[in-house]
Amino acid sequence: MEGAREIASIHAVPLELEADGVRFDLRSLMVLVFNGETAGGFRLARRSSIRDGLLDCILLEKRTFLRSAMAMGRYLLGGNPKIVHRLQARRLEIRSTVAEPTDVDGQKGADFPLHIECLPGGLRVVCPPSGER
Repeated sequence: MEGAREIASIHAVPLELEADGVRFDLRSLMVLVFNGETAGGFRLARRSSIRDGLLDCILLEKRTFLRSAMAMGRYLLGGNPKIVHRLQARRLEIRSTVAEPTDVDGQKGADFPLHIECLPGGLRVVCPPSGER
């Protein structure tokens, strides 16, 4: 039931994006930024690597509801529909003229404008030696 309410409230957000200095505008239904491959159990960023120092961004361009839904479905099944845009960048700036809420892993995110940057080596991860659990 909650999913049906969310689908009914989906609307396009006018965005101005800048990825490593390249600027473009897009009316988007969804923007996902990754430094890994999955979100919500779905393998969405197929070319993503946590080791490359790049963020992976997936943007669903606004079309009719049916066309947008079908394009996202095709993407999830491994296709490359034209209205699902993919980019990689070290730095992303995302601005909007609309005060739309954002979220980070399901929690309330920052307000626009967003500055997102991949900082290689910025997180130290400590793991047990190979073979130990």
